[in-house]
Amino acid sequence: MIVRKGSSAGGIRILVADDEQDILDEYASILADPAEHTDQRAKLADLEAELFGDAAENKSSLPEFSLCLCRQANEAVEAVEAAMRDGQPFAIAFLDVRMPPGPDGVDAAKRIRGLDPDINIVFVTGYSDLSPEQIEARVPPADKLLYCQKPIHANELRQIACTLSAKWTAHRNLQTTRQRLEQVVTATPVIIYSSEPARDRSLSLVSENVAQHFGWEAASFLNDPNFWIDKVHREDLNRVLEALKQVHELPEVSIEYRLRRSSGDYRWVSDRMKILRDASGRATELVGCWFDITERREAETRIRQLAYFDAVTGLPNRLLMEELLQHGLALAERYRHGLAVLFLDVDNFKRINDTLGHDAGDILLREVSRRLLCCIRKSDVLVAQGEVENLLAEPGQESVSRLGGDEFVILLSKLNDSADAGRVAARISEMLATPIACGDEEVSITATIGISVYPEDGTDAATLLKHADMAMYHAKQQGRNCHRFFSDTMRVVATRRFFLEQKLSKALESGELMVFYQPRIDIRSLDVVGAEALLRWRRPDEGFVLPQEFIPVAEESGLILAIGDWVLREACRQAARWHAEGLPLVVSVNLSAVQFRHPLLAERLAQAMADTGARPSSIELELTESALMEDTRLSASLLSRIAQLGVRVAIDDFGTGYSSFSYLKRFALHTLKIDTSFINGLATDSGDEAIVSAMIALGHQLGLRVVAEGVEDAHHLDFLRARRCNEAQGFLFSPPADAASFERWVHKRKGAIRQRVTTG
Repeated sequence: MIVRKGSSAGGIRILVADDEQDILDEYASILADPAEHTDQRAKLADLEAELFGDAAENKSSLPEFSLCLCRQANEAVEAVEAAMRDGQPFAIAFLDVRMPPGPDGVDAAKRIRGLDPDINIVFVTGYSDLSPEQIEARVPPADKLLYCQKPIHANELRQIACTLSAKWTAHRNLQTTRQRLEQVVTATPVIIYSSEPARDRSLSLVSENVAQHFGWEAASFLNDPNFWIDKVHREDLNRVLEALKQVHELPEVSIEYRLRRSSGDYRWVSDRMKILRDASGRATELVGCWFDITERREAETRIRQLAYFDAVTGLPNRLLMEELLQHGLALAERYRHGLAVLFLDVDNFKRINDTLGHDAGDILLREVSRRLLCCIRKSDVLVAQGEVENLLAEPGQESVSRLGGDEFVILLSKLNDSADAGRVAARISEMLATPIACGDEEVSITATIGISVYPEDGTDAATLLKHADMAMYHAKQQGRNCHRFFSDTMRVVATRRFFLEQKLSKALESGELMVFYQPRIDIRSLDVVGAEALLRWRRPDEGFVLPQEFIPVAEESGLILAIGDWVLREACRQAARWHAEGLPLVVSVNLSAVQFRHPLLAERLAQAMADTGARPSSIELELTESALMEDTRLSASLLSRIAQLGVRVAIDDFGTGYSSFSYLKRFALHTLKIDTSFINGLATDSGDEAIVSAMIALGHQLGLRVVAEGVEDAHHLDFLRARRCNEAQGFLFSPPADAASFERWVHKRKGAIRQRVTTG
């Protein structure tokens, strides 16, 4: 039978097993703290306090014990089973070695140890035939086993009970703390590890949650000295080994690297490690923690992709290109070799985008990107694989970038001769010549390329890019589909253009712009029948600026809309005034392509005539072939709306643009103006004579009035009169003049004609 005794059921639980009842009673008398011993203990405590001070009271105070007394080994085993089942384990088991007639204490101890590995077992025996070594071999571990000879004195028994219960309590508290710590660690993504300082690669502790995050059991790291290092990505290994060296010299070392999981893939970890030292400064332990940062690294990669790479082509964008160029210039300066910047623009890309749609435009841009990369040889690449990794942690970036729209930049390094850049540009043009499939359509494209070279054209990134852009712009002006190297003349032209753009933006409000008029003469009667309104710009500090110099600037900067509206209103106002004064002249006004394509052109024209009182029949709009042919469907619609207003339309500079006769019959046109270049060659070039004759005949066949521009001598006039050309315009009659001078010239010419008629 199991017998329990003790004054405190909530104290440290002790199991006692002995076949003699007297001995069990003695255990109870010494450990269970019965009431009859209270006075004796109080006196003992007072004596200790007197001898050793107040601290002795705390030292001599015994913990409260709860005893379970058994007469047989089987009863002891059953008691331990019940205690473990109830969650109230024993701290100590005092076992008699000999307990006949059943099993002895050693057999019971083996069974008890199997039930409770943390219990402290004390063998108490009066026999000496079993040595402690034999018992330890049968009931390990040795640190939870004690061997005592009977009889045990009361003080010794109390000391053993107090010491072992304190040890058991401390072990239990340590286990509880450790379990809580393990729960906390398991609930977090942090993996803790430690190692002996002299064996940094071999781990002595790894938190169990390493299996949850990496698939490796913690024992794998502990059993194999190289297990951890073998799982580090080979590209990161040298940095990890260097960090293990630095941790002995620095307070803490942080490093990020890739660690392989059991599935074979790699995860990025942030590793923070430090050395723990004792009071003397001696290194005692290396501790560290791994934190999985794969998601963060992937997010950073996505952010870097968005920040540094073009979304359509995947090429480096302007930001990355500038950094690559800065890096390339540093290498060029260090190793004293050349470098070139190629600024490429796809010709007429907007027309492709507008016609086929933006999706087709993106397909075309991606194909252009692919072909550009094919044109760049390894020897052309700006930076080598290891160098870009240091620059942006993105190895192997090619030196082709997309700035946006249809503009690309190619960076070439290690140039021995600037002519090599020209050869690359020619190779690019040849590669782009093959048509590109955009959905169901095949598109043929060309590109214009500007080239600047380090150090001749600049020593910094901004200057080289600016000069390559200037060279590309110059090549565009020379007909596109070509490449040009930067020259200082281009810089002068660009500076002048920038200056004009800045001044032109204020010229209208400052009154520097004016309208001149050049007469149009009826060839048969030689009467003045109209005038072409021509824009002029007179600057206070330099006089007149040539139209061919500032008109393109106005068109490209967008100023042409405001300036064009002003010219149109001035022409309408002047036409209305002349009609009121008895000069029924038709005033023709040149429209730029930008003005013509504006959706509110017809409304603005109607408003200008209404505000000035100009008659629609007194206004004629002049359009070039290129403006009309840019979008023939839109042009036909716009011309129809203008015709509904009663305003005439002339095709200007005929023969210099598309030279397509078919559109003449489709568009609502009234006048055909033959370009000056054909009139100038009438006296010397029979081909021009044939062309002009054909143009006049064609115009008449289509019911158009034909006007010849650039008539400068009598031979021109005689030739045109013989071919029945309707009107002539040129210096033979009068150069362009301001409105007042034009009026005086008209009245003077009328007077001279009347005088000739009278005298004749």
